[in-house]
Amino acid sequence: MLIDCGILKGTPGGGESLKNAIKNVVEVTGGKLDVLVVTHEHWDHVSGFLQAQEEFKQLTIGEVWLAWTEQRGNKLADRLRSQKDKAKKAVADASLKLRKLLGTDKQAAASLGALEKLGLFYSDQDQASLGLTAVAQVATPPATAGEAAPESSSSSYSTASAMDWTRLKTGGQVRYLFPGGETIPIPGLEDVRVFVLGPPQNESWLKNDSPSKKEPEVYSLASGHDLGFLAALEKRGGVDGMRPFNPSFELKGKTAKREAFFQQTYFMEADLWRQIELDWLWTAERLALQLDSDTNNTSLVLAIELVSDGKVLLFPGDAQVGNWLSWQELEWTVRNPHGELEKVKAEGLLKQTVLYKVGHHASHNAT
Repeated sequence: MLIDCGILKGTPGGGESLKNAIKNVVEVTGGKLDVLVVTHEHWDHVSGFLQAQEEFKQLTIGEVWLAWTEQRGNKLADRLRSQKDKAKKAVADASLKLRKLLGTDKQAAASLGALEKLGLFYSDQDQASLGLTAVAQVATPPATAGEAAPESSSSSYSTASAMDWTRLKTGGQVRYLFPGGETIPIPGLEDVRVFVLGPPQNESWLKNDSPSKKEPEVYSLASGHDLGFLAALEKRGGVDGMRPFNPSFELKGKTAKREAFFQQTYFMEADLWRQIELDWLWTAERLALQLDSDTNNTSLVLAIELVSDGKVLLFPGDAQVGNWLSWQELEWTVRNPHGELEKVKAEGLLKQTVLYKVGHHASHNAT
């Protein structure tokens, strides 16, 4: 079993390291991989499927395990994907507008800088599509730079294309996993079973990456997408229900500039502090962070139990607090080493954990 294959963007020699790692996997496994697990759609977890694609072709893959959130035709998964696409477009539009303000607005540079830091979790092509770089189209990175180039064009050198490759090009049978339900056996290993803990199928858990006031488990981020921000980017001005005022009270900027009252109280040099036309743009940072967090919370989470002694290996991907808290709702009925049926809950699996893959670079709200 191989769980994810990627490296943080900008890591020196990262592409070459991934190629060497997969060469080793081929050698150790004899070229046969029973299961390939892909936890979630972030570049640092999937880049290797493109950067070491030639090496992966030397592997015969039995099954590909993905979270249910990647399943096309699943109503909730499709809705979440649509929301994410809208949020990506909003961030891209805001980034473009912020770039136009560079040199004239100090806060624009600060906001763009914060957005670009998120680029570590995206490929060059992803950054361009999100407006996180000034380059409209990114060339395929040269193989000599330590970031091995894929065989495909630059337009497919993206997180989405890496995910598509795992679904469509590995030759393995794709399984979409849901939390709870039956445990999953590993072929040829009767003493091993896999519990699926996440991602939750409850949207409120998926959106939860902030602490509660009663139990402040993690640092605070904005909760939920800023609908007002999305509305501000709509060509028609957004949905009326999201507007701060009824359209009948609105005054176009060009019209206001012709009226003496606004000329004297709003557009004078001394009154610049009153102007709020661009204030909505500063929400872009929060939306981008939320987009990143929501993707982490869709991580496929697996607990692998060695049945004979009850030891558990926990692989949470980058699951954040909502994903973790949802596990308390799960329960499985399994047979113990004596053949007797017993109930198992996530709390018990956590108590038996002897190996824990640290979540999201040890960030507070994912570990």
